[in-house]
Amino acid sequence: MQSTLARSIGLDTSTIAGVIDRLETRGLMLRKASPEDRRVRRLSLAPEGRALLAATLPSVLRAQQRMLEPLAPGERAEFMRMLRVLVTANNDLSRAPSEA
Repeated sequence: MQSTLARSIGLDTSTIAGVIDRLETRGLMLRKASPEDRRVRRLSLAPEGRALLAATLPSVLRAQQRMLEPLAPGERAEFMRMLRVLVTANNDLSRAPSEA
């Protein structure tokens, strides 16, 4: 659902609607009406979207590894833990706060 996706990635619902429109136009995402509630649109990746995700994921993981490389392994875990603390503590200040 668009609103669930918006909350989970920190975008407002009007922004995510445009993003989903563009992804759907490019054949990367599918929107289908929910059988339980016709007002609700279920989102899923199209086969082309899955392929793109699979192709880009290794590069994303390498970039993350390079960014954290200067830190010792224990420091990396601590850094990520501290980032989560900061994000959680500042959630209410976000344009699109997530539901805890």
